[in-house]
Amino acid sequence: MESGLRKLGVALIGAGPFGAKRARAVASNRQCRLVVVVDSIPERAQGVAREFGCEAEADWQSAIGRSDVDAVIVSTPTQAMVEISLLAVQSGKHTLAEKPVVRAAEEARPLVEAARAAGVHL
Repeated sequence: MESGLRKLGVALIGAGPFGAKRARAVASNRQCRLVVVVDSIPERAQGVAREFGCEAEADWQSAIGRSDVDAVIVSTPTQAMVEISLLAVQSGKHTLAEKPVVRAAEEARPLVEAARAAGVHL
């Protein structure tokens, strides 16, 4: 990576087994850096954050709102995924949502439209 280029700051929401796998992928990418990890179980977020040298937070909304976060990985149970992903794209953050993102196809439309309107990748 050329000097002077800023690494893509990533927030991980959900630090379970799939989230931890995503954290490893981010950590192995020289163009990215894991900025913050959030989980409903604080000890789990703290463990992943400690392993990858970043911060742990309890509040996913504030993690998404951070100015050093460019992208959000949502690795939560399906019932929380739309709300978290929608705020992320509406906040101008590129978003990777684990599948299944929605429980029913009609839940996906507002999310896709919000990402399109914000000019971010979903």
